Amino acid sequence: MKINKSIAKLSLKSSLYNRSSIFILLLQSIIPVLVMFYLWSGILNGNREIGGLTNSQMITYYVGVNFINFFIWYAIDWELNKRL
Repeated sequence: MKINKSIAKLSLKSSLYNRSSIFILLLQSIIPVLVMFYLWSGILNGNREIGGLTNSQMITYYVGVNFINFFIWYAIDWELNKRL
């Protein structure tokens, strides 16, 4: 768990250093979340659950996955690009 926290901290520091790139990455993260929110709200309109997941659970899962992806995997990609 400490490794993940360290990677997330380094990723955040690197992101804040390049302010223009963080703005673009935030847009890339926010727009899909909004689209998924409206998509699942439309799909679950009138139904309580699909596959055992409610609308709020599905949105929470999707936001959590994107959050992890943003702070961990983008940092790994940036580091690999720097080394190449």
